[in-house]
Amino acid sequence: MRLLHVFAWVLAGLLAGCATPTPKVNLQAGTLKAGQTVALVESPEVVQYFIWAPHPGMAFGAIGGLVAGADFAQRADKVKQAMAAERLVPHKELTEVYRREFERAGYRVVVVNAWKREGNTLVADLKQVGPEYDRVLVLTPALFGFMTDGVTGNYRPTMRVRAALYGPDRTRLLYDGYHVTGTQPKGDGWIYASSIETSFTSWDLMVSQPRAMAESLRQAMGLVAKSTLRDLGAPAGPSRAAPVAPAGAASAQAATVAGQWTGSLQCGPYLGAAQVDNPGPWRARVAMTVESGVVTLTRGDSNYSETLQGELGSDLRFAASGSGATFARPNLPWTTSAEGRIDAAARPPRVHGTATVHDPKGILVRDCAIELVKSAAAS
Repeated sequence: MRLLHVFAWVLAGLLAGCATPTPKVNLQAGTLKAGQTVALVESPEVVQYFIWAPHPGMAFGAIGGLVAGADFAQRADKVKQAMAAERLVPHKELTEVYRREFERAGYRVVVVNAWKREGNTLVADLKQVGPEYDRVLVLTPALFGFMTDGVTGNYRPTMRVRAALYGPDRTRLLYDGYHVTGTQPKGDGWIYASSIETSFTSWDLMVSQPRAMAESLRQAMGLVAKSTLRDLGAPAGPSRAAPVAPAGAASAQAATVAGQWTGSLQCGPYLGAAQVDNPGPWRARVAMTVESGVVTLTRGDSNYSETLQGELGSDLRFAASGSGATFARPNLPWTTSAEGRIDAAARPPRVHGTATVHDPKGILVRDCAIELVKSAAAS
């Protein structure tokens, strides 16, 4: 059985380097619209991690290939154990990342389980998905692990995820795409979502940092989810809007919303894997200034400060981004992105918005809501 496992690893390595995906199916314009309900079929379990690097044994024919395969299999088992210790559950977290990204883009998302086993293969059984869902998105990880182009490093989180979208009949593919991060595969049909660069310059260095490995995999999941949204024609995050034109009604509207705003940033529980002082939800006071079509948000106290900035659109929507840091650790800044809309008709005028906080490595750690009102002195 061990020999068969090794043969499977050698074959998997060859396939990873040479295989091509099934033909891409492009989504027709208008097929997927914000407000639709999407049934997100939870990804099947990632049973086996994949580790790949050029190996000296590959230069010695079939026997050398078996030696390389045995080495890769042992390394994959070690990674799997380390990630389990870090409480990384790939199929659950991949599904959750897709859910969050699609909800941010304006879709209603319900996670469902619709897999059945046919022999040794899991097959999506969409008959289990009720007719109340406008669209069904099926996620299938084809590869999940770490790869490097060099004999020693640099190892990068590498995953290939198939995203297939179906309509009410549950049979005809409306969209089919293979999204890839990490080492870019050869051949046509892959949709490359960029790469997470790491400091894993050797195998030994990488496995000595299990928490960083888990965080890099989580960040790679975000890349493939955003890549899928982009390819579907949906916004994958806050978009920058055109500034308010200082003329006519637009000028009057700009004058109405200009000035000082106060309110709060309410953030949910910590989503990352690191140990933090305050893992629970929290609320912080926020100040906002609107001037000449520019929105600036600030928060802070004696321990930290954060500043975001962006442009106000003619529809009174804004997208702002920036960074913050504690005064004790200024070399470890986090980044925050916020978006919202000013309700100028409310009395007093109000802002309802959302925000996300990412740690110094770019990993999402908080989902937040913003509530602001215009200061009375500025009205």
